[in-house]
Amino acid sequence: MNLLNKPWSYNPGLMSRSQPDLVLLSGSSHPDLSQKIASRLNIKLGSCSIYHTSNRETLVDIGDSVRGKDVYIVQTGTLCYLLFSFF
Repeated sequence: MNLLNKPWSYNPGLMSRSQPDLVLLSGSSHPDLSQKIASRLNIKLGSCSIYHTSNRETLVDIGDSVRGKDVYIVQTGTLCYLLFSFF
């Protein structure tokens, strides 16, 4: 059986705590995809606010506590950023 064709689901009942140790945050590039992933995993999408400053900086304010949790961010990167991050 091909593992790529097998449906995968996240079962929060397997976690030892009442809340899953998983936080999914959405960047500004694909909010619909992030919501679909959260629905598929049966979790609530984490809240965050994104601000762009005049000098091209991006500030992110995470509204939920992420301490001790696994955090996943759905956001595309740019080629320019990826090239400069290696130098």
